Amino acid sequence: MALQLLLKAVAQKKNTEGHKQWRAIVSDLQKPLTLEEEQAIADGVDRALADATPENPKPDDLIFKTSTGAMVRPEVVDELIVQKIYAQFPEPDPPIVMIKQGSKTYPQENREDPTYQMSILRALVLRGEAMLKLYMLRFSTILELPDGVEEYNDSDDAAWIEEYEAYGFILPKTKTARHLEWMRFHIYPRSSDMTRLQERAGLLAGVTEEDVAEELARFQNSGGRVEPEPVVK
Repeated sequence: MALQLLLKAVAQKKNTEGHKQWRAIVSDLQKPLTLEEEQAIADGVDRALADATPENPKPDDLIFKTSTGAMVRPEVVDELIVQKIYAQFPEPDPPIVMIKQGSKTYPQENREDPTYQMSILRALVLRGEAMLKLYMLRFSTILELPDGVEEYNDSDDAAWIEEYEAYGFILPKTKTARHLEWMRFHIYPRSSDMTRLQERAGLLAGVTEEDVAEELARFQNSGGRVEPEPVVK
């Protein structure tokens, strides 16, 4: 959802001075996550779940069927876990440039730096992926499995692992990452499945699309002021 809103924002910047720069940033953000980033997200989910509360209310009015036929019920999001996820992927510090005004030179944060802005947006993407996987693993309950799909089994000789590897996929090493891959493989294989889960979990958490857009706008509009020219070293 966050990346879709960003693409829309970039489209609105067409023919403006910063359009090419934003297009380059979005192009980089659309690249698939690396294995290291996937593992970092799985590890972050693991750590965030360490202090999870055991029970959440179960809103039966938001039950839905995924594309594979699984029946899923979203659960109320635990704010403590969300905070822990955000802590796993903090915003980077902006670079410092030297500003000259008259005879004085002083350091100042450069929030317009393209690399800094890209790293901020990348952190948003990683947080979004981690939250989506939390929805899958913690904030949803599978009420009914698809036809022919067995309960999750983490043993090395599980039938789903053999099928998974037969497609040429690399099996993650940690238990949490394996469980997430099983859910993506058998429960949420389509982006529409993930969108429906995210929307319903967001309704329970009180998060709207406007909230996401406002968070993105905070970074997109951070450079509206005119800064003194930096000293070139």
